[in-house]
Amino acid sequence: MRLLGGRAVTGDGTTVLENVLITITGSTITSMTRVDRAGIQAAKRESDVVDLGDSTLLPGLFDLHAHFAPTRSENETSRQLEPPELRLLRGAADCMPFLKAGFTTARCPGGTEATFLRDAIREGTLKGPDIYSAGRSISATAGHGDRHHLPREWLDAPLLRSGEILADGVSQCRAAVRQQIREGADFIKVYTAGGAASRLDDPRRAQYSTEELLAIVEEAKRNEMKVAAHAGGAGITTAVEAGVDTIEHAYYCTREQAQLMAKHEVTYVPTALRVYVGVTEGPKVGATDWVIQRFNDAWPFTQKALRFAHEEGVKIALGSDFGHRAHTRHGSHNAKELQLLVEYGGLSEIEAIASATSIAADAMGLGSRRGLLGPGKDADIIAVKGNPLKDISLLESSVCFVMKGGEIVRNDMVVQ
Repeated sequence: MRLLGGRAVTGDGTTVLENVLITITGSTITSMTRVDRAGIQAAKRESDVVDLGDSTLLPGLFDLHAHFAPTRSENETSRQLEPPELRLLRGAADCMPFLKAGFTTARCPGGTEATFLRDAIREGTLKGPDIYSAGRSISATAGHGDRHHLPREWLDAPLLRSGEILADGVSQCRAAVRQQIREGADFIKVYTAGGAASRLDDPRRAQYSTEELLAIVEEAKRNEMKVAAHAGGAGITTAVEAGVDTIEHAYYCTREQAQLMAKHEVTYVPTALRVYVGVTEGPKVGATDWVIQRFNDAWPFTQKALRFAHEEGVKIALGSDFGHRAHTRHGSHNAKELQLLVEYGGLSEIEAIASATSIAADAMGLGSRRGLLGPGKDADIIAVKGNPLKDISLLESSVCFVMKGGEIVRNDMVVQ
């Protein structure tokens, strides 16, 4: 099979090729060549060529902070008491909208639902993106992953088991990592600070000691696993110094902390979209007043963090933090994160695209296979009507073709 397009943005943050013909053999790109006018006309006459007109071809997009356990409630207690089987079914329903929006790879930093969906997709039972799951996130007692509003003795009930695992002290932290490995996690997720959407913890305060975080990172690295850290305030510093691979959110990040991330070559996953949606959509969907206030407090600092990170040369990767609420369901809106990176972070359009392709792939350790268009790479390819280098919002509104592993899962392009 061959794909013919008006241009290709390769995903490396710099390269754009005009008039390209991509050859796919099985699930792999075997060649990518530029063609002249005569070559275009000749290709259009070939039966194995999919003509995508003047569209822009790109690598399949990554979302490094995607959950697959949506709730229909904004009430914190009833949300936790929804049956995990129901959340799993809802997550399964979100897989195809996510994939058809151009997101061919997802990293889920917390929730056992994603582990089951990953396996179902890889065995061919379900259609969806390639999912990498952290299983249960690791949290300190009274930390962001502790459900403070429920009695402590409830938290070990099977109904509530899908979210987090509580661990305190060096030995429990090591054991928690080993437990997640045993349960099939692809990487480790740890909460190092409070969150913007939890009532009793503060996103500015560190929740693990340096010794505890070092134990988590050491145990993960021993097993060749990456560590993602939910972080904010002082928790950013402790997480980076402990050696985590990605910082999620970075609430209340300072310029000095951005410099620290750059020095340690840590990738920043801003999830600015979740904060933005909390501010703009929270009141409309009935979010509680304290949640709305938390997001409003965090939003100006999120904008600053984006700017600090870009100016200091931090690697930035796309993460939406969608998939938990009815108003953050997966689909085309995940790509709005790219618009926020451009508008508030100062990234160019081609830099923003790299955040969702090559930078994200490298952060997951998949850069040898994905994140770029070129020979030897997985045939995860999307097409957008028009040129997203001139209008980044086209990645939200105008994806017209999606291929995952050499299989076409969407083709809305009709060429006259």
